Amino acid sequence: MDVIFRGQLSYEVRLSHVLDHVRERQAKGVTLLFLRSSDQAIEGVVSIWNAQFVTSAQVYRSDVSGYPALKQLFTLATGDFAYSRPENQEIEGIDHDLNIELKRLVPLIPFLPEDFGELFDEESLLDNVFTAKLDPAKPSEMKTPESEPSPNSESDQSVWKSFRALIAANKPEKKKPEKKHAGKKHPEKKKAAAAKPTKIDWQVDQPEYRGDARATLRLKRQKSKGGAFALFFNILGFWTRTEFLVFASALITFVGLLWLCEKIGPYVGQKMKATSTHIKFKLPGKLSF
Repeated sequence: MDVIFRGQLSYEVRLSHVLDHVRERQAKGVTLLFLRSSDQAIEGVVSIWNAQFVTSAQVYRSDVSGYPALKQLFTLATGDFAYSRPENQEIEGIDHDLNIELKRLVPLIPFLPEDFGELFDEESLLDNVFTAKLDPAKPSEMKTPESEPSPNSESDQSVWKSFRALIAANKPEKKKPEKKHAGKKHPEKKKAAAAKPTKIDWQVDQPEYRGDARATLRLKRQKSKGGAFALFFNILGFWTRTEFLVFASALITFVGLLWLCEKIGPYVGQKMKATSTHIKFKLPGKLSF
């Protein structure tokens, strides 16, 4: 597995910055984005096609996959990430059941919609595949008949993966008839091992991505100018939707109470003062107030 870059999620390096960097690298074919929370409670992988489309997602040690897994992984605010280019045998066990454009996802993170139907973009994916297939090659890339790619070349495999991403959700995969392997024992075990979810070794030293320098500088300027006010809004970006709604409701209630006290406070004070002048306290004997 060829790791392109890795790093840690933080206030300065957010998941949206990582996805923007993925688009800038423009890696061709299937690539994998591994994500792990800081407490290692959530760990999974997201597959990306041509640095433009999310095609699948899976959470390890659970049955969560597809769009629910994508929503769960894209809510991470702190943790580790690694972007890599897998080998062909490492992606055989991945079910490509999503087709979501990255540029649509980035502005919505971490509040992704409940249903991914509005994010599905089959037309753009097909346009991307056929445009890449029909673009004329540059003179430096023209190949002679002696160097034509074989039917099993990487480009043909990449095109097939894109079509498999479109039909996997509706058309079951046909099973090929079993072949007898003379002199080989248990060939199905090797195939089953290749279909296991791909994982990454987090201990290996790989190129590190520390975020967009411009975005980091912008956040530092906001902190220096706005102080606690800017930091407050940075922290808001890592809350879940429920936590944000609860906070907003509490804030609105608090402001409403302050406004109500300001409006009726003087009136209540005058009433209490007027009432106190008519109260007369009597004590036993001749003394009275």
